[in-house]
Amino acid sequence: MRFVRPAVAGVLAAAAGLAVAELLAAAARPGGAPVVAVGGAVIDATPTPVKEFAVRTFGTYDKPLLLGGIGLALLAYAATVGVLARRRPLAGTLGVALFGLVGGLAAMSRPAAGPVDALPSVAGAFVAVVALRWLRRPPAGLPFTGGSG
Repeated sequence: MRFVRPAVAGVLAAAAGLAVAELLAAAARPGGAPVVAVGGAVIDATPTPVKEFAVRTFGTYDKPLLLGGIGLALLAYAATVGVLARRRPLAGTLGVALFGLVGGLAAMSRPAAGPVDALPSVAGAFVAVVALRWLRRPPAGLPFTGGSG
């Protein structure tokens, strides 16, 4: 039970960061949307026979399944980072920074992308770091602090 709260904090922090990144990308340049960019980079790195197998097996559901898989991997990663940050805040911060770096590099790897496409991921990572640090130690008196009540 002692890992549940930090895992939830990691997931909530990642959700906040991802929400900011996706909103910024939607407002500025959809090519910078981290989840779609990572999905595109995964597809580009996948060998052709594997892609053909996925299309044959899943048909038009291949991309939604890929994005769902990315979401599940992100969920597991965020929970792990939250638990890691419980005792090692710097490691949690570095884990979130890695999360932002992967999204930014994936966005910049897309055709016709530039450095500006990494900005949503960088901003999202910043928000996620702030959220994770706050969720680790929210201000006293808030319901999430888990007082004696």
